[in-house]
Amino acid sequence: MKKNWLRIFSPCIIAVMFLLITIVWGFANKERTNGWSYLAVIIFVPYTIALLVADVLIKIFIKTKTLYLWLAEIALIIISILLFKYYIG
Repeated sequence: MKKNWLRIFSPCIIAVMFLLITIVWGFANKERTNGWSYLAVIIFVPYTIALLVADVLIKIFIKTKTLYLWLAEIALIIISILLFKYYIG
C-alpha cells in the first residue's frame, strides 16, 4: 500500500504544526515577556482545533483528488487569515 505524503501533510496539517510550535514558544516565554506571549496561546489554540476539524472534514469530502484537497485547504487558510486580519483591525 502506497502512502500519499502530500495528502498526509496537507496545508492545514503544516499550519497546525506551525501553530503548535508557536503555542509551545508562547508557554515557554510567558515569564520573559510578562505574559504577552500567553496571548498567542489563547488566540492560537482555538484556531488549531478549527484547522484540525476542517482538515478532517475536507479529507472526508475530497477522497481521491490531492490537488483539490490542497486547493481547498489553501483557500481556507487564506480566508481565515484575511478574516483574522479584519477582526484584529
